[in-house]
Amino acid sequence: MLLAQIPDLPIHLNKRVWDFRSHDHGVDIRFADCSVVNTDYVIAADGIHSIFREMLLPTSKIRYAGYTCWRGVTPSQDFPGFKNLESLNAKTASETWGLGKRFGLVPLTDGRIYWFACLNAPKAKDERLAAFGKKELLENFGDFHAPVAQVIGMTDPTKILWNDIIDFPPVNKFAFGRVLLLGDAAHATTPNMGQGACQAIEGAAILGKKLASMADPAAAFQAFEEVRLERTSSIVSRSWQLGRLAQLANPLLANLRNFALRLVPESMNERQVKALLEVEY
Repeated sequence: MLLAQIPDLPIHLNKRVWDFRSHDHGVDIRFADCSVVNTDYVIAADGIHSIFREMLLPTSKIRYAGYTCWRGVTPSQDFPGFKNLESLNAKTASETWGLGKRFGLVPLTDGRIYWFACLNAPKAKDERLAAFGKKELLENFGDFHAPVAQVIGMTDPTKILWNDIIDFPPVNKFAFGRVLLLGDAAHATTPNMGQGACQAIEGAAILGKKLASMADPAAAFQAFEEVRLERTSSIVSRSWQLGRLAQLANPLLANLRNFALRLVPESMNERQVKALLEVEY
Protein backbone atom coordinates (compact mmCIF):
# COMPACT_ATOMS: atom_id res chain seq x y z
CA MET A 1 0.00 0.00 0.00
CA LEU A 2 2.87 2.37 0.78
CA LEU A 3 4.73 1.59 -2.43
CA ALA A 4 1.56 2.21 -4.45
CA GLN A 5 1.65 5.83 -3.30
CA ILE A 6 5.16 6.40 -4.70
CA PRO A 7 5.26 4.49 -8.01
CA ASP A 8 7.93 6.69 -9.58
CA LEU A 9 10.37 6.66 -6.66
CA PRO A 10 13.21 4.13 -6.92
CA ILE A 11 13.44 1.86 -3.86
CA HIS A 12 16.73 0.15 -2.98
CA LEU A 13 16.49 -2.71 -0.49
CA ASN A 14 19.11 -4.45 1.68
CA LYS A 15 21.27 -1.33 2.00
CA ARG A 16 22.92 -0.85 5.39
CA VAL A 17 24.37 2.57 6.18
CA TRP A 18 27.96 2.37 7.33
CA ASP A 19 28.93 6.03 7.49
CA PHE A 20 27.85 9.46 6.29
CA ARG A 21 29.18 12.99 5.91
CA SER A 22 27.07 16.13 5.70
CA HIS A 23 28.43 19.20 3.89
CA ASP A 24 27.28 22.38 2.13
CA HIS A 25 26.36 20.53 -1.07
CA GLY A 26 24.48 17.58 0.42
CA VAL A 27 25.06 14.37 2.34
CA ASP A 28 27.40 11.56 1.29
CA ILE A 29 26.15 8.19 2.53
CA ARG A 30 28.45 5.18 2.54
CA PHE A 31 26.85 1.73 2.66
CA ALA A 32 28.16 -1.60 3.92
CA ASP A 33 28.45 -2.84 0.32
CA CYS A 34 31.00 -0.01 -0.29
CA SER A 35 28.64 2.00 -2.49
CA VAL A 36 28.36 5.75 -1.92
CA VAL A 37 25.35 7.95 -2.62
CA ASN A 38 25.17 11.73 -2.53
CA THR A 39 21.80 13.22 -1.72
CA ASP A 40 20.45 16.67 -0.86
CA TYR A 41 18.75 15.66 2.40
CA VAL A 42 18.37 12.59 4.62
CA ILE A 43 15.40 11.42 6.70
CA ALA A 44 17.10 8.95 9.01
CA ALA A 45 14.43 6.43 10.01
CA ASP A 46 16.89 3.64 10.76
CA GLY A 47 15.50 2.54 14.10
CA ILE A 48 16.70 2.41 17.67
CA HIS A 49 20.21 1.35 16.58
CA SER A 50 20.43 4.32 14.19
CA ILE A 51 23.92 4.93 12.82
CA PHE A 52 22.88 8.55 12.23
CA ARG A 53 21.94 9.15 15.87
CA GLU A 54 25.06 7.34 17.01
CA MET A 55 27.22 9.74 15.02
CA LEU A 56 25.21 12.92 15.54
CA LEU A 57 24.50 12.35 19.25
CA PRO A 58 27.37 10.18 20.49
CA THR A 59 26.32 10.58 24.15
CA SER A 60 22.90 9.02 23.45
CA LYS A 61 23.15 5.44 24.69
CA ILE A 62 20.64 2.61 24.60
CA ARG A 63 19.44 1.54 28.06
CA TYR A 64 18.05 -1.80 29.21
CA ALA A 65 14.75 -1.50 31.06
CA GLY A 66 15.43 -4.39 33.45
CA TYR A 67 12.91 -6.81 31.97
CA THR A 68 12.62 -9.00 28.93
CA CYS A 69 9.63 -9.95 26.80
CA TRP A 70 8.15 -12.80 24.76
CA ARG A 71 5.43 -12.17 22.15
CA GLY A 72 3.20 -14.41 20.12
CA VAL A 73 -0.07 -14.71 18.19
CA THR A 74 -2.44 -17.62 18.60
CA PRO A 75 -4.11 -19.27 15.62
CA SER A 76 -7.72 -18.49 14.81
CA GLN A 77 -9.54 -20.66 17.34
CA ASP A 78 -11.97 -20.41 20.26
CA PHE A 79 -10.52 -20.25 23.75
CA PRO A 80 -12.49 -21.99 26.53
CA GLY A 81 -11.18 -19.56 29.13
CA PHE A 82 -12.79 -16.62 27.40
CA LYS A 83 -16.17 -18.34 27.39
CA ASN A 84 -16.18 -19.14 31.08
CA LEU A 85 -14.46 -16.16 32.68
CA GLU A 86 -16.52 -13.02 33.15
CA SER A 87 -13.42 -10.96 34.00
CA LEU A 88 -12.17 -11.31 30.43
CA ASN A 89 -13.78 -9.88 27.35
CA ALA A 90 -12.79 -11.35 23.99
CA LYS A 91 -13.07 -7.86 22.49
CA THR A 92 -11.07 -6.01 25.15
CA ALA A 93 -7.30 -5.83 25.61
CA SER A 94 -6.00 -6.52 29.11
CA GLU A 95 -2.75 -6.57 31.07
CA THR A 96 -2.28 -8.55 34.28
CA TRP A 97 0.44 -7.57 36.74
CA GLY A 98 2.18 -10.09 38.98
CA LEU A 99 5.38 -9.72 41.00
CA GLY A 100 8.16 -8.85 38.58
CA LYS A 101 6.14 -10.14 35.66
CA ARG A 102 3.02 -9.36 33.65
CA PHE A 103 0.99 -10.78 30.82
CA GLY A 104 -1.01 -8.97 28.15
CA LEU A 105 -3.83 -10.16 25.91
CA VAL A 106 -4.88 -8.21 22.81
CA PRO A 107 -7.68 -9.50 20.53
CA LEU A 108 -6.95 -9.40 16.80
CA THR A 109 -9.10 -10.14 13.77
CA ASP A 110 -10.34 -13.65 12.93
CA GLY A 111 -10.39 -14.75 16.56
CA ARG A 112 -6.62 -14.54 17.01
CA ILE A 113 -4.98 -13.23 20.18
CA TYR A 114 -1.73 -11.27 20.36
CA TRP A 115 -0.04 -11.81 23.70
CA PHE A 116 3.07 -10.61 25.49
CA ALA A 117 4.82 -11.82 28.62
CA CYS A 118 7.30 -9.58 30.47
CA LEU A 119 9.68 -10.92 33.12
CA ASN A 120 12.26 -9.10 35.24
CA ALA A 121 15.82 -10.08 34.34
CA PRO A 122 18.97 -8.68 35.96
CA LYS A 123 20.98 -8.51 32.75
CA ALA A 124 20.34 -8.00 29.06
CA LYS A 125 20.99 -10.67 26.42
CA ASP A 126 20.64 -13.51 28.93
CA GLU A 127 21.30 -16.75 27.03
CA ARG A 128 19.16 -18.72 29.48
CA LEU A 129 16.14 -16.56 28.77
CA ALA A 130 16.84 -16.61 25.04
CA ALA A 131 16.41 -20.38 25.16
CA PHE A 132 12.97 -20.22 26.79
CA GLY A 133 10.26 -22.21 25.05
CA LYS A 134 6.62 -22.84 25.88
CA LYS A 135 7.59 -25.12 28.78
CA GLU A 136 9.56 -22.38 30.53
CA LEU A 137 6.92 -19.75 29.77
CA LEU A 138 4.25 -21.94 31.30
CA GLU A 139 6.43 -22.46 34.37
CA ASN A 140 6.60 -18.68 34.83
CA PHE A 141 3.13 -17.62 33.66
CA GLY A 142 1.02 -20.76 33.81
CA ASP A 143 -0.39 -19.84 37.22
CA PHE A 144 -1.94 -16.64 35.83
CA HIS A 145 -5.71 -16.60 35.31
CA ALA A 146 -7.35 -18.32 32.35
CA PRO A 147 -6.80 -18.24 29.44
CA VAL A 148 -3.10 -17.30 29.81
CA ALA A 149 -1.85 -20.89 29.90
CA GLN A 150 -4.16 -21.87 27.02
CA VAL A 151 -2.99 -18.96 24.89
CA ILE A 152 0.68 -19.83 25.42
CA GLY A 153 -0.03 -23.50 24.79
CA MET A 154 -1.78 -22.85 21.50
CA THR A 155 0.98 -20.68 20.03
CA ASP A 156 3.38 -22.11 17.47
CA PRO A 157 6.70 -22.26 19.40
CA THR A 158 8.67 -21.36 16.27
CA LYS A 159 6.79 -18.07 16.04
CA ILE A 160 7.32 -16.85 19.61
CA LEU A 161 9.52 -13.75 19.57
CA TRP A 162 11.91 -12.79 22.36
CA ASN A 163 13.46 -9.37 22.94
CA ASP A 164 14.91 -7.44 25.82
CA ILE A 165 13.02 -4.21 26.44
CA ILE A 166 15.23 -1.22 25.61
CA ASP A 167 15.00 2.46 24.75
CA PHE A 168 17.25 5.49 25.11
CA PRO A 169 16.74 8.61 27.24
CA PRO A 170 15.05 11.52 25.43
CA VAL A 171 17.41 13.56 23.26
CA ASN A 172 17.25 17.32 22.77
CA LYS A 173 17.65 17.47 19.00
CA PHE A 174 16.18 15.79 15.90
CA ALA A 175 17.20 18.20 13.13
CA PHE A 176 20.82 18.54 12.03
CA GLY A 177 20.77 20.77 8.97
CA ARG A 178 20.31 18.39 6.05
CA VAL A 179 19.66 15.35 8.26
CA LEU A 180 16.56 14.61 10.34
CA LEU A 181 16.07 11.76 12.83
CA LEU A 182 12.61 10.20 12.58
CA GLY A 183 10.71 7.47 14.42
CA ASP A 184 12.67 5.13 16.69
CA ALA A 185 15.91 6.74 15.53
CA ALA A 186 14.70 9.91 17.28
CA HIS A 187 12.58 8.69 20.19
CA ALA A 188 12.51 4.92 20.71
CA THR A 189 10.27 4.09 23.66
CA THR A 190 9.45 1.10 25.80
CA PRO A 191 6.11 -0.45 24.76
CA ASN A 192 4.24 0.30 27.99
CA MET A 193 2.00 2.96 26.47
CA GLY A 194 1.62 1.36 23.05
CA GLN A 195 3.15 4.45 21.46
CA GLY A 196 6.27 3.24 19.64
CA ALA A 197 4.81 2.72 16.17
CA CYS A 198 2.10 5.31 16.88
CA GLN A 199 4.62 8.10 17.41
CA ALA A 200 6.57 7.08 14.32
CA ILE A 201 3.39 7.29 12.21
CA GLU A 202 2.36 10.56 13.86
CA GLY A 203 5.80 12.00 13.25
CA ALA A 204 5.78 10.99 9.58
CA ALA A 205 2.38 12.65 9.07
CA ILE A 206 3.55 15.87 10.71
CA LEU A 207 6.80 15.88 8.74
CA GLY A 208 4.81 15.46 5.54
CA LYS A 209 2.75 18.53 6.40
CA LYS A 210 5.86 20.58 7.17
CA LEU A 211 7.60 19.58 3.94
CA ALA A 212 4.47 20.34 1.92
CA SER A 213 4.14 23.83 3.39
CA MET A 214 7.80 24.93 3.43
CA ALA A 215 10.11 25.37 0.46
CA ASP A 216 13.31 24.65 2.39
CA PRO A 217 13.52 21.06 3.72
CA ALA A 218 16.11 22.05 6.34
CA ALA A 219 13.70 24.67 7.68
CA ALA A 220 10.92 22.07 7.65
CA PHE A 221 13.16 19.72 9.62
CA GLN A 222 13.74 22.44 12.22
CA ALA A 223 10.03 23.26 12.43
CA PHE A 224 9.29 19.56 12.87
CA GLU A 225 11.75 19.35 15.76
CA GLU A 226 10.13 22.30 17.51
CA VAL A 227 6.70 20.67 17.63
CA ARG A 228 7.83 17.10 18.33
CA LEU A 229 10.55 17.24 20.98
CA GLU A 230 8.39 17.93 24.04
CA ARG A 231 5.65 15.44 23.16
CA THR A 232 7.91 12.52 22.33
CA SER A 233 10.20 13.19 25.31
CA SER A 234 7.20 13.10 27.63
CA ILE A 235 5.94 9.82 26.19
CA VAL A 236 9.36 8.14 26.41
CA SER A 237 9.77 9.21 30.05
CA ARG A 238 6.23 8.25 31.10
CA SER A 239 6.47 4.87 29.41
CA TRP A 240 9.77 4.15 31.18
CA GLN A 241 8.25 5.05 34.56
CA LEU A 242 5.11 3.00 33.89
CA GLY A 243 7.24 -0.02 33.06
CA ARG A 244 9.13 0.26 36.35
CA LEU A 245 5.82 0.51 38.19
CA ALA A 246 4.31 -2.47 36.38
CA GLN A 247 7.36 -4.68 36.98
CA LEU A 248 7.62 -4.17 40.75
CA ALA A 249 8.79 -7.40 42.38
CA ASN A 250 8.66 -6.33 46.05
CA PRO A 251 5.32 -7.57 47.51
CA LEU A 252 4.94 -4.59 49.85
CA LEU A 253 5.58 -2.03 47.11
CA ALA A 254 3.34 -3.93 44.71
CA ASN A 255 0.49 -3.91 47.25
CA LEU A 256 0.93 -0.17 47.81
CA ARG A 257 0.91 0.35 44.03
CA ASN A 258 -2.27 -1.67 43.61
CA PHE A 259 -3.98 0.20 46.45
CA ALA A 260 -2.98 3.58 45.00
CA LEU A 261 -4.11 2.70 41.49
CA ARG A 262 -7.56 1.74 42.75
CA LEU A 263 -7.91 5.27 44.09
CA VAL A 264 -7.16 6.94 40.75
CA PRO A 265 -10.43 8.40 39.41
CA GLU A 266 -11.58 7.30 35.99
CA SER A 267 -11.59 10.92 34.88
CA MET A 268 -7.80 11.07 35.34
CA ASN A 269 -7.32 8.00 33.17
CA GLU A 270 -9.55 9.54 30.53
CA ARG A 271 -7.53 12.76 30.54
CA GLN A 272 -4.30 10.83 30.04
CA VAL A 273 -5.75 8.93 27.09
CA LYS A 274 -7.18 12.13 25.66
CA ALA A 275 -3.75 13.78 25.85
CA LEU A 276 -2.35 10.94 23.73
CA LEU A 277 -5.12 10.84 21.16
CA GLU A 278 -6.22 14.42 20.74
CA VAL A 279 -3.37 16.56 19.47
CA GLU A 280 -3.23 19.18 16.74
CA TYR A 281 -0.24 20.51 14.79
